[in-house]
Amino acid sequence: MSNLSQKNRLLLAFAVGAFGILIGVLVSNYFVKGRGTRLTQEVRTPALESLATLSFYPEETEVNVGEEFSVDIKLDAEGMILSGLAVRVIYEYEEDLPLEPQDVKMRVNPDLAGMDWVFPVNTIEVDTRTKRVVGEIAAVNLNPGGHPTEGSVTIATIDFKATSSSSQDMVFTFDPEQTKLLTKDGQEVNIELKERSYSVD
Repeated sequence: MSNLSQKNRLLLAFAVGAFGILIGVLVSNYFVKGRGTRLTQEVRTPALESLATLSFYPEETEVNVGEEFSVDIKLDAEGMILSGLAVRVIYEYEEDLPLEPQDVKMRVNPDLAGMDWVFPVNTIEVDTRTKRVVGEIAAVNLNPGGHPTEGSVTIATIDFKATSSSSQDMVFTFDPEQTKLLTKDGQEVNIELKERSYSVD
């Protein structure tokens, strides 16, 4: 019985090990396949020559300590039919945090919800170690026909409160590697990314 039990234990260990390897291979293949598919799509669907613009509003502004302050993320993609977007916003600071986000999420434009847009990613993080504020938002349009754009539209708004004066302006930028715009045909759109500077006195 002891030999049989030992044999069963070995067989069980082998089976568990083989199952673990199988799961690891499947997961690995999944991610490799996902990356490969993404690369293939990028090759087959080059960025459109048409140019969209992402910018911040308001333009250069001075804020006093204690005041509340909001920054809009605006998209201008006139005449395009869009299916998705991803935006990463960054601003860096020195010493104390001058503009403190008032929430862990952006305020999404409520009008977009009625146009079949959903926002599965929506975060704002303050990294006190690297002294960076990072906001990320990603959206998908559920309408198979996509979303036709007209003029400039506010995607989302970040609410801040000025908490500390700063000797340097806060420069808001878009991360070009993590900021994307797709048409309903899956083509990536060239985007002009405009930065903005704000100061806290």
